[in-house]
Amino acid sequence: ERPEAMTRGLVLGCLLLFLAGWLAPVPVQALGSTRAAALWRTEAFARTAALLDARHSGLRFVTPVARPEQDAPLRALIARHAPGCDWSVVSGRSRLAMSAADAVLLASGTATLECLLLDRPMVVAYRASWLTAWLMLDLGLLKTPHVSLPNLLCQPACVPELLQARATPEALAAELSRLLEDPGARSAQLAAFADARRVLRCNAAQQAAAAIAEHIEASATTRSA
Repeated sequence: ERPEAMTRGLVLGCLLLFLAGWLAPVPVQALGSTRAAALWRTEAFARTAALLDARHSGLRFVTPVARPEQDAPLRALIARHAPGCDWSVVSGRSRLAMSAADAVLLASGTATLECLLLDRPMVVAYRASWLTAWLMLDLGLLKTPHVSLPNLLCQPACVPELLQARATPEALAAELSRLLEDPGARSAQLAAFADARRVLRCNAAQQAAAAIAEHIEASATTRSA
């Protein structure tokens, strides 16, 4: 069951990807982020929360952090950009926070697949460096029509993707408001997620067992020949 204390929560830009390029003492390239991009997401997501808080009463915002040392810097940014929001920063427990949310805002990455598996409506935002954006978008190195895993799995695509200049706090707040206010929009996205989960499930255990049995039988036949 979804914890009652956290229902009506809005999980914002979660997991290590959200802050890694700014806070983590590891090569940022390994996490697919840069300090500037991670700082942009932190500020943009906080400003998005402030806009949502002004439009909707009773919202609670939740952000999980991977390590305790990320707590204080994140709280400082929240105080600067969204001082009036009811916002909880929790250590770990990202899956619990995500499963309790009415809507999730996050950067494109594997967390989007986790959100799909947890059956939570989402909006994806991402802003890469100008060089990466030029290579991927302008030069055409990006060969897929979408960047988020749910949109690559769902037919048709159902998750709003706001990339580069389109990923403004105003646009993000509008898309999240639609998920919070419009039951039809939520239902359509969740129905697409259910279809994707059925495709992903595909009786994997049974298929693996059948393949192993077939291999054993073939090996036994070869030995007896």
